[in-house]
Amino acid sequence: MNTKPDPGINHRTYVTFLGTSKYLPVAYHWQGQPLATTPYAQEAELGGPLATVAIDAVLVLGTATSRQMHWETPTGLCHRIKQLGHDPKFVEIPEELSPDAQWQTFELLLAHVGDRDHLILDITHGFRAVPVVLSSALHFLRLTRNVYLEHVFYGAYDSKPPAIVDYRDFYAIHDWTEAVARLVDEADARRLAEVAAQSGGLPMAGLADPQVTDALQRLTAAVRNVDVQLVGTVAREALQHIQAAELGATGASKVLLRLVLDKFAALAAAEPISGRYDGDYFRVQFVLVGLLLEHGLNMQAFTVMRELLCSLGLHVASGVVVRDLRGKDRHAKKARLRADIFGSLLRIAPEAWKFADDNGPVVAELRPWYDRLDAAGLVSLLRPLSKEIQDIRNGFDHAWTTAERSDVGAAGARLVAELAAVVEVLEQLPVPTP
Repeated sequence: MNTKPDPGINHRTYVTFLGTSKYLPVAYHWQGQPLATTPYAQEAELGGPLATVAIDAVLVLGTATSRQMHWETPTGLCHRIKQLGHDPKFVEIPEELSPDAQWQTFELLLAHVGDRDHLILDITHGFRAVPVVLSSALHFLRLTRNVYLEHVFYGAYDSKPPAIVDYRDFYAIHDWTEAVARLVDEADARRLAEVAAQSGGLPMAGLADPQVTDALQRLTAAVRNVDVQLVGTVAREALQHIQAAELGATGASKVLLRLVLDKFAALAAAEPISGRYDGDYFRVQFVLVGLLLEHGLNMQAFTVMRELLCSLGLHVASGVVVRDLRGKDRHAKKARLRADIFGSLLRIAPEAWKFADDNGPVVAELRPWYDRLDAAGLVSLLRPLSKEIQDIRNGFDHAWTTAERSDVGAAGARLVAELAAVVEVLEQLPVPTP
């Protein structure tokens, strides 16, 4: 019966609690099938739904009183579990209700669970505050030791008929909440996809929809990879799937779906990008920068800000293709050169300009636009912004080995606000023909 579990499982442990109530014999059922008649739900579980499951350890947490009443007697739980082929271990916990005592119970439980263990819990006979301690311990173990929860059994002895029920799906609410928090706070959908795959769709049917999780993974990849051209499109696709899922969702699933909708709504609301350096392109860049800074993805945010500044040089010809969205980069090389040169024009004072002779025609194309910005007083505003953005991005590029900066997030929020104000004025200027 107790052969080793499959190689992917480090250790499978059955954990239960023993109280001091007067337990009476109950004829339990599991999924409509009768089990043994016993005072202890643990016996019904280990001899019923778990009869063919390989279990490495059986831990019973209880007090000195419960040990005396229900563990050490000839017909007590210890004897009954041994009869089923297991070698149970009794772990004594404090009887007092002080916070220190409950913390000790928490530590005792942690001491018996290892990394990547699979847990099967029984909560039928929980002692006083143990259910509260258990919930905290479970959440801690799942986050810190990658523990997998297989079952959370409860012997519903007063139901008709008495039944063993599995509350695992309810405990999974911690996983769903943590996964959505990671998505909303860090733009990372990987944990959500992992939880959805493990859950089999329950109890968060909307969030577990493969179309939703796949779309969110594409969206967060576009955000984290600063794919300005595609991020708006994939955001709209993802939110369409989420809105459809929300229609049939209820309760907690609906609440979590709404959090995701609210987080990415601004990206989805932006006008579709044409593949050209036009006003819509810049607006999406600003939305993306704000999202990246909010998620603490500062290096990516400064990448977009640097690109935004350089891209202003291509605003002089809104017909220039930045990237053909059908996958053909016919003009990308020329556009990139124009953008890089304009970035240099902004950062460097005219008296210090030095460009290769073969870049002279590009400089000549950009010069009328630069002069118009200068006459409007915008170059004097953009130059210090451009230099600071470039310096910080270079700091990331070189792992801060030649500079020290601790206020990157705050600097990013300030710089993007100042940059947005300048660009708002810039967009009102008549664009010269290059």
